[in-house]
Amino acid sequence: MLNRKASALHGLRLFLYLIIKTNMTKTNAENTYGVGLELEGFIVNGERAKERIEDLPASEWLMKKALRQMPALAGYLSFEQASVMLEIKTDVFPCPAEAVRQVLEIRAQVNCLLQEAGCHLVFQPVLTDEFEFVPATTDANSRTHQLIGEWGQTAAGMQMLYATVIASLQINDSRPFRNVLNGQDRLERARQIHNEYSARFEDLAATNRSARDARGRTHMENLLFLLPAVKEKAFNKRGFEDPRLVVLPGHFDDIETMQRWMCAHSDVDDFAQASCKNEHAVTVKVKREKSVWIAESRVYDSADSKEYIDKIVDLNTKLLRPFITNS
Repeated sequence: MLNRKASALHGLRLFLYLIIKTNMTKTNAENTYGVGLELEGFIVNGERAKERIEDLPASEWLMKKALRQMPALAGYLSFEQASVMLEIKTDVFPCPAEAVRQVLEIRAQVNCLLQEAGCHLVFQPVLTDEFEFVPATTDANSRTHQLIGEWGQTAAGMQMLYATVIASLQINDSRPFRNVLNGQDRLERARQIHNEYSARFEDLAATNRSARDARGRTHMENLLFLLPAVKEKAFNKRGFEDPRLVVLPGHFDDIETMQRWMCAHSDVDDFAQASCKNEHAVTVKVKREKSVWIAESRVYDSADSKEYIDKIVDLNTKLLRPFITNS
């Protein structure tokens, strides 16, 4: 019986691995413009977070196993700050439904690996029970270890560390920039997209679940607590006195104000030195690569239901549709 089960499990792994590998080859080569998802989740044993597996951080244990057994899968996975978390990233697809399909296929493959440790990956916005904050990796040079060195020495700093343990659904859509190739035109399109998300923020945030972590905060409340605490000084220096402007920029009347807000996130005064990686609004981030610019939604909770993910992806597409149509 055990051999039969092991054989069936191996067959499922191989099937899913081939699906993922095939999709990776096709989508990376063919689709410059389209939609990709980033979906964060928690490694749990039953309903409790699993911090360690075989004396390793749970996320590192999983990554090592994926690298050994299915390296194509590992390319879709990335660490967060805590060992109980993992992020899945999809390829870029012209049809958003294909990105939803792929993220769930990858999660199924991850769960095949985690099953050996009696665990699984669940997409939800927060952990409702207490857990130990363990770094995602044993690499002492990682960002996680840097944050622990900065924040982990005080009770207030530990509150900030735990506030990073939240999961979201991020929708990356490059279609609004398909035919917007001039630098100034791209900035104007970015301003319009920022303003659209800001104007619709309350409605978009209302789609989120009300789950609260062990400290009583929702996913969104953790972001509204953490990000102003980290960046308020940099924003004050540049004339943004309301700490909520760090994460809720409001309406940008002109490109220059938007650029000043972007600069504040990187604590620089020259826009050429500003990195979009630092722009952690709870509305939208505009990723500014040389060849392709991308609107990345930042407002939505992680969710485990395909129906719910489909609903949010459709809602986000409708919000961006005027910009997609005009591209």
